[in-house]
Amino acid sequence: MGKVNGNRSDAVSWPTWATERTPLGLQRRKDLFSKFASWMPRYAKDLWVGRPGLELPADTHKKLLGSLLMTSRNANERRILAHWWDALIAAGNQARLWIISFPAREVILPRVTPVFVHRDFQLLQQYRAFQSDLIRLLCKGMDQDKLMDAAFCSAIFFGGVASRERVAALGKLSCADLDGDRSLLWVMLQIPQGNESIRKIRWYPDSLTGALLVRSKDSGLWTGPLQTGKGEDCLNHALSRLGLAPLPHGWSMGDFLRAAQVSLSLDHMGVISAYLSDRFISHSLPDAVLHRIARWQYRDEDDRQPDDDSYPKETGERSAARQPEFTSAVNSKCQREIANKVAEILKHSRQAYGNLESLQKEFGSAMWPITYYLVEWAKWRIRPGRGEKSIQPSSVLRYFRPLIRSLILEAESEDLFSLDVEDFETLYELSTASVKGEGERARVWSTLRSFHDFLFLCGAPDVDFRELDGYTSEQTQGSVSANLITEAEFGQFKRVFFRDEQDGNFSASQRIFFAAMLGYRVGLRRREVQMLLMRDYHPGPEPFLLIRPSKFAKLKSNSSNRRLPLKALLPPDEFAAFIAFMEQRDAVSTGLNAFAFADLNVPEVPPHQARLIDPITEAFQAICGQGRDNFCFHHLRHSFSNWIFLALLSSDQPELLKEHAHFLDSNLLQGEHIQTIRDSLFPRLPGTPTAPDSRHLYQVAALMGHLSPITTLQSYLHLLDWIAMRSLDMVLETALAYLETPDLSKICGLSPSAPYQVPYREVASRPVDFFREFIRARGRYSKEPVKVKIGVIEQLQHVVDALNAPIHPDIRLVITLVARRMKLKDSSWLAKTFGYSAHAIDALYSAYMRLYAKQSVLHPKAKVAQPSIPRTMRDRTEFWRIIEATERAYKKIDNRKSLILAAECLIRRNGPRTGNLYFGKRVDNAPDIVRGIQLMGIRPDDVKLILRQVTPDSAPVDTLSCIIDDIRKSGIAVVPESLDWGIRTKKSDRMRLEIAVYDVDSSAHGRSEGRVRGLNYAAMWILFANLSGLH
Repeated sequence: MGKVNGNRSDAVSWPTWATERTPLGLQRRKDLFSKFASWMPRYAKDLWVGRPGLELPADTHKKLLGSLLMTSRNANERRILAHWWDALIAAGNQARLWIISFPAREVILPRVTPVFVHRDFQLLQQYRAFQSDLIRLLCKGMDQDKLMDAAFCSAIFFGGVASRERVAALGKLSCADLDGDRSLLWVMLQIPQGNESIRKIRWYPDSLTGALLVRSKDSGLWTGPLQTGKGEDCLNHALSRLGLAPLPHGWSMGDFLRAAQVSLSLDHMGVISAYLSDRFISHSLPDAVLHRIARWQYRDEDDRQPDDDSYPKETGERSAARQPEFTSAVNSKCQREIANKVAEILKHSRQAYGNLESLQKEFGSAMWPITYYLVEWAKWRIRPGRGEKSIQPSSVLRYFRPLIRSLILEAESEDLFSLDVEDFETLYELSTASVKGEGERARVWSTLRSFHDFLFLCGAPDVDFRELDGYTSEQTQGSVSANLITEAEFGQFKRVFFRDEQDGNFSASQRIFFAAMLGYRVGLRRREVQMLLMRDYHPGPEPFLLIRPSKFAKLKSNSSNRRLPLKALLPPDEFAAFIAFMEQRDAVSTGLNAFAFADLNVPEVPPHQARLIDPITEAFQAICGQGRDNFCFHHLRHSFSNWIFLALLSSDQPELLKEHAHFLDSNLLQGEHIQTIRDSLFPRLPGTPTAPDSRHLYQVAALMGHLSPITTLQSYLHLLDWIAMRSLDMVLETALAYLETPDLSKICGLSPSAPYQVPYREVASRPVDFFREFIRARGRYSKEPVKVKIGVIEQLQHVVDALNAPIHPDIRLVITLVARRMKLKDSSWLAKTFGYSAHAIDALYSAYMRLYAKQSVLHPKAKVAQPSIPRTMRDRTEFWRIIEATERAYKKIDNRKSLILAAECLIRRNGPRTGNLYFGKRVDNAPDIVRGIQLMGIRPDDVKLILRQVTPDSAPVDTLSCIIDDIRKSGIAVVPESLDWGIRTKKSDRMRLEIAVYDVDSSAHGRSEGRVRGLNYAAMWILFANLSGLH
C-alpha cells in the first residue's frame, strides 16, 4: 500500500488492488482521506477490499453514496469524496472484479442567488420599461425637433451602443457622417483611446434607429453633433425632452449600460454581445476596402492623404533619406561604439534629437546602413510624422537596446534598400534567434515591427510579420491590415489560372492556383503552403491536410498543428482538381520529404517564393489594385476566417443571410455547402435532431491554428459589425411584431395612406423590412458602381506567361548563402530556408573558398573573411556596374556559354586579386572567355592579350593565329612578349589575358576593390545561376 501517513498506514492507505486509479493529492488531503478510509471499511467493506462479483443495486448504491457525502463539511469536500468513490468503482470495472454502473450526476445549486444576479435582473426589468415607453412614444408620432433625441435613445435601446466609448462617439455624430447604399446605412464611430488617439469602427444601426436618423437628417434641424455634453447628461436630457421618465434614483450611466449589456447577452450570441459591449477590440474594414469589395466608386481613391486611416504613407524627407558613404576602415567594433554613443544621448533626454543629428554628421562616413537607419528610426520615434505618437528618448532607448547588437551583427554593411522581402525576413528571424523568454520575444518582435514600419516609409518593401517564425499574434493588434477577397475577385483569378482537366504536366499555373486556393479556401499561411509536404496529404473518402512541423520548417506555434478537411471546404470542381493534382504528384514524387508545390526537378527543395507566392501577389494586386493595403497573401487567410465564420453562424440561423449584402458572395455561404460544412465539423448520428451550437468561434480558431479565439476576434474577423446589425434586426423583428401598419407609418413620419402604396405595400406586415424600405426611399443613399477595369485579364495572362521566364538569384542572396554556409556544417538548412538545392549552394561555397581560401598549394588560409559588398562609394559604383552588366547579359541564352567559361576561368585563376587569366589547355575557348569578360562590363581598353612566344618576332602557329585574330576583332589589344622560363622547357607559345584591376583615377593607384570583387562575385553568381535550376 502507498502510505499517506506512516503512523496509520492501515487506516489512510489507498487499496493496493486499485492502484491504477489512485487519486492525486492524497498527501495534501490526508485528514479528509483518513476519514474516508475509516468510513469505507465500516459501511462499504466489500467495495473497499475489492470483493470479486460484488453487486450493488442502484438504490443501495445511491444510499451508500449519500451516506458518504453526508460526512462532508462543505461543497469542496463533497466533490472530492464523490470523486474517490467513483475512482474505486471505476478501478473494479477496469479490473473486471464487478460491473457496477454509476448513478446520475448531482447538480447542486446555491441556496441563495448571488447578489449580482438580483441586481442584473432588476436593472433589466426597468430597462425593458424604457424600451417599451420609447416604442409607445414613437407610435404616437414624433415632432421633428425631438427626432435627434429619439434617434440617440433608440441607438442605445435597440442599436447596440452599449459602452461609454460608443455613447460618447454617438453623441458627436453629424448628419454628414451618415453613409450607405440603398437600404444599408452605416457610420464610422470615432472611439477615443486615450493620449489623443482615435480608433475607427463601422457601426451599422438597426433598421429602427436608421429610419430615425434618416428622418433627423431630412428635417434639416440636424446641423451639429447629435447630442452635446457627457454621456450621462446626454441620455438624461434626451429622455427629459422626449417626456420619458429619467433614470431611476441612484442609477448611474454605468448601471444603465450594464442593463443594456445584460439585454444584449440574453438576446444575442455571446460574440455579438461582447463586441457591442466593447469587451474586445475588433477592426472594421476601411472605407477603401469596403468600396472595393462592393464594387462601388471610391471618390477619394485618387486623393488619399498620407494620414489616411488605412496606413500612413510618408514620402517627404524620410523617403529621401540619404544613402551613407563608407570608408574602408569601417568595422563592426566601430558600429558598436557608435551605438553606445547613441545610447548615452538617449539616456540624457535633453536635446536628444539635435544631439543625434550631430552624431550623424560626425560619424556619417563611418556608419553602416543598419546603424544609420537605426539612428534615423530613433529620431523618428522622438519626432514622428503625422498620425504617429511621439515617445520620450528614455523610452526610445528601451526599444533601441535589444535591436542594435543583433541587427548590426546580422545585417553588417548590407544596403538595406537593396534587400527584398525574403532578405528582411531572414534578417529579422536570425536577429531574434537568441532571444529567450516569450515576453522578451514578443517585445523584440513588436519593436522590429516599428523599425520596419519606418523603413517602409523610407521605401523598403513591406514585410508581413504575421508570417514570421516566433512573432506572436498579440503584437499585430495595433497594425492589423483589415482586408477581404471576395468570390468575384477570386473568380477572376480562377478563370486565368485554373483548369479542370489535369494533363499531368504540372504546369506552373496549376501550382499557383492551388497555392492561392489553400490560402483562400482552407486558411493556410504562406509558409505553410510553401512547406507543405506530400506526406501531409491524406487521401481517402474524406481527404484532409495535416499541418504539422517537419525537419524543414517549424510552425508558428503549437496551436498551428491542425487537421483540415478538404471536401467540406473546397467547391466540387476545385476539390476534384486538387485531388487529381495531388495524386499525380504522389505518383511521380520520390520519398516522404517531397514538397507538394516544389519543382519536379528538385522535389525535396521548398518552392521559391518568387515562383510560388510572388505571382499570386502580383495577380491579386492586378485585380484589387496596387499598394500595401490592397493585397498581400495573408489577406487570403483573413478572407477564409470571415467566410467560414459566417457560414457556421448561418447554419444555426439561416435568417442571418436572408438580407445579406451583395459583396458577401463566398462559395461557403451557399445553402448546400453550409450544410456540408456543418456535417463535417459537427458530425452527429443519423436521426439526431439538429440544435444550435455555441462552438463556432472556437472551431474557426482551431481551423486557423490560433491558440485563443481572442486572436481570431481581434485580428481576423472584420464583418462583426455587419453581423451585429443583422442580429439586432432579427431581435427587433420579434420585438415589434405586434405593431400595426399605422404605427409603422407614424414612426417613419409617413402619411396614413403611404403604407398601402408602393413601395411599402409589400412589406407592411414586416417592421424591419418596412424601415429598410423607408431608408432606401427617403435616405437616397446610392453608391456609383465602379468602372470595370480594362485589361485585368491581360495583366493576369502576363503573370501566367512570366511564370516560365527565368528567375535568376540576386547577388545579395549569393553573398548571404556563402556567409551562412561558412558557419554551418552542411547546406541542408540553407536549402530548406532559401529554396535552392544543397548541391548548388555547396558548389557556390566551394567556388568562394577556391577564390579566397587558398594560401598555398598544400595549406588553406587559417581564416577566411566573409563576403561583403565594397564599402566606399567609388568601389560600390564599379562593383554594381559589373554585377548589373552580368545579370543583363545572362538573361540572353546565347551569352551563357561565354559567361560560364569566363566564370570558370576567373574562379580557376591563381589569386582573387590578380587580373591575369591563363587559358592552359582550354586555349580553344579563349575567344569565348574574352567575350564573357566583355559581357561582364569590362571595356576592351581595360583588357589586353599577352602573346608569350618561344621565338620572339616569329609568327604564331596557325591554331593560335586564328584565335588571336578573333580576339583582336573584339577590340582587345594583342601584345607580344618573350616566353622566358628559366627551368621549364619551352614547347609552344602561350597566351595570358590581363585585366586592369588598378584604380587609375585614384591618387594611390591601388587595386580597384570594386572591380576585383565585381569580377569574383559575378563569376560566383554565374556559377550559382547555372546550377540553381531557375532558368
